[in-house]
Amino acid sequence: MAKEPPLLLFAGKMDNTPHIRYSLPDRSYSGGIKKDIHRLAESIGFSGRRLGETDIVVAEIISNIIKHSQEGEILVKIVHDMHGRQGLEILSIDRGPGIENLAEMLKDGISTTHTLGQGFGAIKRLSDIFDIYSLPGWGTILLSRIFMTFKSSEQKKETVVINTLMLPKTGEKVCGDGWKVVGENKEFKLIALDGLGHGPEAHKATTAAIDEFITLTNVTPAETIKILHKKLKGTRGVVGLVIHLNSMTKMVTYAGLGNMSARIIGMDKNKSCISYNGIIGYTMPNTMHSNQVNFERNETLIIYSDGLKSRWEFNQLPDILNHDGSILAASLYKDFTRNTDDLLVIVVKLR
Repeated sequence: MAKEPPLLLFAGKMDNTPHIRYSLPDRSYSGGIKKDIHRLAESIGFSGRRLGETDIVVAEIISNIIKHSQEGEILVKIVHDMHGRQGLEILSIDRGPGIENLAEMLKDGISTTHTLGQGFGAIKRLSDIFDIYSLPGWGTILLSRIFMTFKSSEQKKETVVINTLMLPKTGEKVCGDGWKVVGENKEFKLIALDGLGHGPEAHKATTAAIDEFITLTNVTPAETIKILHKKLKGTRGVVGLVIHLNSMTKMVTYAGLGNMSARIIGMDKNKSCISYNGIIGYTMPNTMHSNQVNFERNETLIIYSDGLKSRWEFNQLPDILNHDGSILAASLYKDFTRNTDDLLVIVVKLR
């Protein structure tokens, strides 16, 4: 019997939609955040039961931030998974004291501050996908994904997993960064973009590049960049990286222009994917080629815009590469964001 082809999981809406960011400097903000997230869940059709469960998760997350951290925030977005289910991704990020005994705190009913008496165990139980990473003295990142419907035990598991974290510059209503992935079964192509500057004009240039990208077939990454360069003349311009991944051959083919960067990290690997100097729509070298690099199972590909500091690393975060891609992206945002530009982090794992 022939083996079925591997499947992709796109753990995030495949468009320019960024996360919604909520800062939580004190308790007075909690009511508005709860109402906003409730309305977002309601807008995508959550049942009464799922709304109630989401409310509990959000309330417990907020309570934990208020009780344990001087500085915390919540990131929320609508997501879709490979089974077509729609739901919410909720990320909690704090810079508090961290958790000494995480295994104990994950037990249902444990609450050190007498909040709902639910604790992390209840958040885990009510979430379809749950993950948490915490270090004493560093803080805690918690992930909860809640979907409208439950997943059948007969549904297939994914081979390629993609998670994203995207945020506009503080004060902007739209994000100048963007991404798109196209493909199925064993192959897909991905583009990551950063419109020059930020705000509506940067967003417009990025959207134009994505619209053109999805029309291209049988075109190498380098050829894609060249086509986009011609199409984007007259816009503000973008920097970008195009990646083709074949999960059967375990090979990444890529080409980039400008300071959109990528690394492949594994047990004994820390390989940077180098882009050419230039700006799509303005300047590019006379000669541009696609490059290839192996991408083995259990390695992690991280693509990021210059909203993230270039000199980042995970050396101080033991075992974090074994966590959900959204946890990885959130840890980079937590420790290495510039806070002066739009931010895009894409995490790709081959299982």
